[in-house]
Amino acid sequence: MLVSAKDCLVESAYQQMMLTKNTFGKTTGRQYVHFIQSFAPDDKLTLKVAHEIGQRMLAPLNYQGVVATHTNTGIIHNHIVLNSVSTHDGHKWQLSKDDLQTIKNISDELCLEYGLSVIQKGRG
Repeated sequence: MLVSAKDCLVESAYQQMMLTKNTFGKTTGRQYVHFIQSFAPDDKLTLKVAHEIGQRMLAPLNYQGVVATHTNTGIIHNHIVLNSVSTHDGHKWQLSKDDLQTIKNISDELCLEYGLSVIQKGRG
């Protein structure tokens, strides 16, 4: 398993995310956002490349995050956990359709860049 973080340290990610929440006075409600980014079993992909894609998914977001890449299900996938409060402006993640589409678009663009499969709408 590979683990890395953005705008925080893996070893103290929880504490640093809580510090951000406290700084902006947003300690209630949704605490984090969790995505799983799975890759097709027949994609030519290594753990290292999958992890790199997960790290690049975090890059454009103004939220602290941790990405863990592993194969515990037999399929390479990333767990991406974001702080619910932005380090940039204290904005709270709303998990709206637009927010989810933004994440999907970032993932799809990266997968296409790496020559990987992308799920087509309505095809599961």
